[in-house]
Amino acid sequence: IASDKEIPVFRGQKGSSIRNFLSPDGSTLASASEDNTIRLWDIASEKKIAVFRGHKGYVSRVSFSPDGGTLAAASKDNYNTNSIESNTVRLWDIASGKEVAVFREHEGTVYSMSFSPNGKMLVSGSEDGAVQLWDIASGKEIAVFRKHKGPVFSVSFSPNGRMLASGAMDNTIRLWDIASGKEIAVFRGHESRVKKVSFSPDGLILASASTDRTVRLWNIASGKEIAVLRGHVSRWVNHVSFSPDGSLIVSAADDKTVPVWDAESGEELIVFREPEGELFDSAVFSPDGRSIVSASSGNIVRIWDMRPYTLFFHNSKPTPLYHTFIDAVKFLWQLDVQGLEIVETKRRTPADLKKYGTLLNPPPPGQSKFDQVLEWAQKQQEQ
Repeated sequence: IASDKEIPVFRGQKGSSIRNFLSPDGSTLASASEDNTIRLWDIASEKKIAVFRGHKGYVSRVSFSPDGGTLAAASKDNYNTNSIESNTVRLWDIASGKEVAVFREHEGTVYSMSFSPNGKMLVSGSEDGAVQLWDIASGKEIAVFRKHKGPVFSVSFSPNGRMLASGAMDNTIRLWDIASGKEIAVFRGHESRVKKVSFSPDGLILASASTDRTVRLWNIASGKEIAVLRGHVSRWVNHVSFSPDGSLIVSAADDKTVPVWDAESGEELIVFREPEGELFDSAVFSPDGRSIVSASSGNIVRIWDMRPYTLFFHNSKPTPLYHTFIDAVKFLWQLDVQGLEIVETKRRTPADLKKYGTLLNPPPPGQSKFDQVLEWAQKQQEQ
């Protein structure tokens, strides 16, 4: 389903890289660290392009606005106190590099932030158990949601911007209606703290990652748990997110793995492994779904290749059909198939195109690329 090829590795901050975040267009990576800084990296050149300084304590989270023009960063600016002056969320204008706003209301470390889809609001979750909603333009607090019994580790807006989801130390996930300010659902099932919540792109499913070693999927409308993804061996599953088309899920854990799951079947498709033995803190898909960006505890940000038609097989007794199928897959890989896009290469030969040419067409409706290639291979054997 994907290649486990690592592309670039970004290094350069002192202390652990707490969280990374991709810009909406996928061209820039922001990384936060315990050295009190936020750094921006150009993905294409793999070079550092900016450093934002201003926080007096370690930066715990970063988040881009939907238009990519603003960066939010959370910090515990005074580690020795939990006063509202010590726990700040700062907004930076990326073009100018200037700080444009500071939010101070939390009485504990801010563990999570998320911009609304329209970029007009920011939500933050904190050690104080509060979920706070902010108006970006005025810098004022709009609402505070308090029902969690313990620190809030993750907050997220629904794709339509009408709901909030929060996950916390109390093992629960709570849904909130923004307009009314009311709690509309509580999801229970995790046996330990919830580290991350993430909506599917269509807003129908919520994924949650927990220190109980599982990723769980929830139906928003019914409030029912619909799947439990098991495979992590560490109790700390730190992160979960959907691919842009909602077909895949990626998770990250302290077991040094980043598995990719089929969102419909719950099947584990491939596992990326940290080559230097560091613990994974987060993993997200690039906006085009072709790469995964991970951050690990050793101050390392990696980008992994997610080309969809690299296939791995094992067959103890290869058959003629198996060899034909693999030959077709190798041909497609040489052409560097990216979804339905065919990248021109010099490896095509007239004989290859005559034999495999029909495989360059999109699969028929309802058929996967895998099935298309398998059907082609079977017809070749029948001839």
